[in-house]
Amino acid sequence: MIILLFALLAFSFLLEAFNFKFKNWCFAFLLILLITVEAIKNHSGIDFTYGYDHYYAAMQGDTDSSYEYVYKLMVNFFSALKLPYPGFLLIYFSLVYLLYYLALSKFTEYKNTALLFLFCITIGLMGSNRQILALSIGMFASAYFLPRQKIYFALSILLAIFIHQSAFFLLPFILLNKRVDLKIYSYLLVFAFFMQIFHFSKPVLNFLIFNFAPNITTKKAIIYDAIPSSEFSVVGFSLGVVRRLLPLILMLVFEKELRSNLKFDFVFNVLFLSLFTYILMYQDLEYIASRIGVYYLVFEAVLYSWFVPIIMRHKKKYLLISLYLFFCGFLIYKNTHYFPELFFPFRTLYFTF
Repeated sequence: MIILLFALLAFSFLLEAFNFKFKNWCFAFLLILLITVEAIKNHSGIDFTYGYDHYYAAMQGDTDSSYEYVYKLMVNFFSALKLPYPGFLLIYFSLVYLLYYLALSKFTEYKNTALLFLFCITIGLMGSNRQILALSIGMFASAYFLPRQKIYFALSILLAIFIHQSAFFLLPFILLNKRVDLKIYSYLLVFAFFMQIFHFSKPVLNFLIFNFAPNITTKKAIIYDAIPSSEFSVVGFSLGVVRRLLPLILMLVFEKELRSNLKFDFVFNVLFLSLFTYILMYQDLEYIASRIGVYYLVFEAVLYSWFVPIIMRHKKKYLLISLYLFFCGFLIYKNTHYFPELFFPFRTLYFTF
């Protein structure tokens, strides 16, 4: 099923790139298909069991849980109506993809391409209901409320925090709408490498959490703190840095062509934040970095969609299109290979594929 979805999304990207008819109908069909797949999945994707058990426990009267308040409120409401879990997921992910649709429509003309990259970047979150909704709220709020309506943006992120507290790391977006001198970014990268080399990141974050964060965050921090640090991989770290540095370099090289996009500075700053946090948190805070990193990486989907007209004017457009598809395939592999059994084969209520 995951491979089929990838093939259909890739086909919609080709339709869009060559400006064929029905590309908008294809986009709408894919949104409906993605919602349907999310609704009928059965023990596929990460954390499915936790969400499933929580929902039916609430249906049986156990409405207390450690989950965030707004998500818990949604579960309690729909479970009180005796709506089966697939029905809840259908409504829930209809909201998620409506927010994605609105955000992508605001960010880019090339929504099919952005949806392809968005799917490949977030596939590893499939089943993590709370964070997916928080992520979609963050994208929507970034598209519609920044840079002028900062209060509405902050309120939206506050709502997202009460769905998944990791959305707290979206708040810096308020400050990321102006062009920043590259020298400042150079200093920040030096600082990040310094913190990484001397393993200061984890003690500093723990100090902030244990002294200033709410209890729910502190309890989870204790669990994450007990997870042993993985062995430092020079190759893995270098590839991660290159992956996050590449879009920044491309934005600088093609700035004249991309500057017409009103969100250029915002996307550049967010992608730099992605690079900065990756360097800062790699190894010692790897789990947390993977949880918050996706809030920044999804804006790669926006950026790569901006390159479609540039690619189609290039004499080697077929090679560049192939590289796009290869990169997307690599992202699916990378984001599912830790737990491949949760994605391949994909299990649904009606079939396994």
